[in-house]
Amino acid sequence: MKLPSFPACRPPRLPVGGRTLLVLPFALVLAACATPQAVPVHRPAPVAVNQPLYFYPMRGQDERTQQRDRYECYRWASDQTRSDPGMTPLRHVGAPPPAVYYDPQPGRDTALGAATGAIIGGMTASSPRHAGDAAAVGLVLGAIIGAASDHARAENARQANAQAAAAQTSSTRVHGDFRRAMAACMSGRGYAVR
Repeated sequence: MKLPSFPACRPPRLPVGGRTLLVLPFALVLAACATPQAVPVHRPAPVAVNQPLYFYPMRGQDERTQQRDRYECYRWASDQTRSDPGMTPLRHVGAPPPAVYYDPQPGRDTALGAATGAIIGGMTASSPRHAGDAAAVGLVLGAIIGAASDHARAENARQANAQAAAAQTSSTRVHGDFRRAMAACMSGRGYAVR
């Protein structure tokens, strides 16, 4: 006796475009999960280092003596602090460091890499039947490469921000030291300093 034959049960076949549409939600989830943490930008508050110092004679010094005392104290303060604010271009005195900000779109390279990898993977598949699998592999590899690019961009921005903050702090410290030295010298010569 012969048993009746039934057609083999197969899952429905999706066209190549349909497989790609199934991979798209996976790409979006992967892109959202692979974004690095945003790097905070720390910039010190600008310090008013270029405000003028005012000297008021307390011992009745005449104008010529005041000019000589200011000159001698300026030279002494320059020697003590190894800085000469009079020779520094005005745009550098107390100016904030150049603005360096983290890319406001974290994960952009991850998403672009995933999309590009999926497209290239789907286009370079050995046959239309394997296009969906190739697109998925390309998506994952593209997302990994994009995430590495996002991470490198964030690290570069963090380092640039740290260098700018260090330069600003150093400049503020040097000018503050000069102001204190100048004030101490003038005060020692009988002037009220404000």
